[in-house]
Amino acid sequence: MLSVLSYSQDTNIVKFFPLNVGNVWVYSGYYFSVQCQSNFKVKVAIDSVLLANGKTYYKFTSDYRIISGGNCSYGFFLNNFYRIDSASGNVYRLTTNPGCTFSPDERIIDSLRSRFRDTIYICGVSSDPKKALTDTSFSTVFGSQKESRLFRGGNFHEFSTQNKYAKDFGVIFYEMGGMSLSAQGTLTGCVINGILYGDTSYHILGLTNISSEIPGTFSLSQNYPNPFNPGTQISFGLRESAFAKLVVYDQLGRVVEILVNEELAPGRYKYDWNAADYPSGVYFYKLHSGEFAETKKMVLIK
Repeated sequence: MLSVLSYSQDTNIVKFFPLNVGNVWVYSGYYFSVQCQSNFKVKVAIDSVLLANGKTYYKFTSDYRIISGGNCSYGFFLNNFYRIDSASGNVYRLTTNPGCTFSPDERIIDSLRSRFRDTIYICGVSSDPKKALTDTSFSTVFGSQKESRLFRGGNFHEFSTQNKYAKDFGVIFYEMGGMSLSAQGTLTGCVINGILYGDTSYHILGLTNISSEIPGTFSLSQNYPNPFNPGTQISFGLRESAFAKLVVYDQLGRVVEILVNEELAPGRYKYDWNAADYPSGVYFYKLHSGEFAETKKMVLIK
């Protein structure tokens, strides 16, 4: 059983849960219950920090898109404030409900400094309040072998949860399940400290085929409206079936969001981009399809 101990600072541990404003994770998953079944994508982003009780918490915001099925999904870090203690490796969530006796305003989620088969007591949870570190093997994450930590909780018969962390990337897999429902999500892409990994396409439901008439050329139109707040339309044309990639960049050339990243039929398309999660400023969007590539500028004013 883990207890409150005195640890030295460990910068390696915090890499399992990288907390910086602007970090984004996109998960693809499914939800199954008697009442509802769906395939979905969940986008989780850190958009701000909060200083509370002398501790710094990071605000996680989330949104989801149903790919198929009913309007149901399950995400992990959803619209809450989290921090990691670099000494103990404990991941905490700020809470107004009963927390830990030694920290009544927060609850332990996982303890990344645990050893294999260590048991973690989840403060403030009355039913099945224990988790265990069950796997410390390496995981392949976007082509690289990374140290990982898999935590399992619940009674493993009627209800259970799993969270898997990978060094440098955070949570790469989560799952919950029981007798009446099952849900899980797998990391498909992320932006960590300004670096893009994998596929972060998320708002694919914002893409509309506005005409099946085949244009004579590939094209990318100026977004409208421009300037905009917070939504704008980006239109483009494909003269033949092709793999299309539409990406938004900031002024430093860093990837902000991948809007489209898939094979499309010939025709004209529009993409409704909602920039509510991003600050005012100049952005660039680029369409790349086969040998065609074009970039245009747009301005977000809030």
